[in-house]
Amino acid sequence: MGAYTLQKGAHVRVDVLYVHLRAKGQAVLDLVNYGLLLVWSIVLITEGWAFFWRSFSVREVDEMVLAHPVYPYKFFIVVGAFFIALQGIAQLLVTLRTLLRGGKV
Repeated sequence: MGAYTLQKGAHVRVDVLYVHLRAKGQAVLDLVNYGLLLVWSIVLITEGWAFFWRSFSVREVDEMVLAHPVYPYKFFIVVGAFFIALQGIAQLLVTLRTLLRGGKV
């Protein structure tokens, strides 16, 4: 869901500074944002994987009577972060191309 929202440009953005910039300035600000997104995604993927792996290695289950396995849900943290990272890379490349060609964002 997060990667789709990023692709559609529907994330909440603080436009106090952004709307007053020209297209080139907006592209530079977008590059910084996507760079930070990639750093966050990498941290979330690595930490999420460790979180999943600890749970998987002990076959963690919830405390309910049926003892549902928990580790599959923890794996989806990694999957979601991976898709957000992929979309972030795509958006970063589009913004970089826009910046280099001098077009509108």
